Amino acid sequence: MKYYLSISKEVTGPFTVEQLMRSHRLGRIPTSAHICAEGANKWQPFQNITSPAVRGHSLPVPYAPPPPVAYKDGGIATLLEVLPGVFLQTFGIGVIYAGNVTGGLLLMFGYWLSLIVNTLLVFVLVGLITFPLTFLVFMGISIVMARDATARTNRYYYDSYCSA
Repeated sequence: MKYYLSISKEVTGPFTVEQLMRSHRLGRIPTSAHICAEGANKWQPFQNITSPAVRGHSLPVPYAPPPPVAYKDGGIATLLEVLPGVFLQTFGIGVIYAGNVTGGLLLMFGYWLSLIVNTLLVFVLVGLITFPLTFLVFMGISIVMARDATARTNRYYYDSYCSA
């Protein structure tokens, strides 16, 4: 018998019982999911399929915990912002490490664009003031973005894998 699976009102399938149980053991199916047998019109909680009578086993299948998730360290993200920023004039690497690739790339190319503008402003002497100010502003923004991205990434993985 095959089943359709509904997770957050998104329906997929049909799946065999073995496929559903394997996905459940891997932590891919939340307890809030619902199933519907092929040809039936009534949705029921996913726990119904995990009962021994439905599976045809006398003992429940043991639950395998999800694989360990790499923790993103805020200190490393900060160092990846400060060191390349000071020595290579490149910001955004720590933000990318923390999981926000788009934000990191925007920060990186935005800083390089501001360097071009500041280089042109040096010819009218305003760039002598805006160069260091731009550096300090981007340094502060990049550190805050790296810290926030690590917190967001770690919270996402914790919520996804540890609270189920």
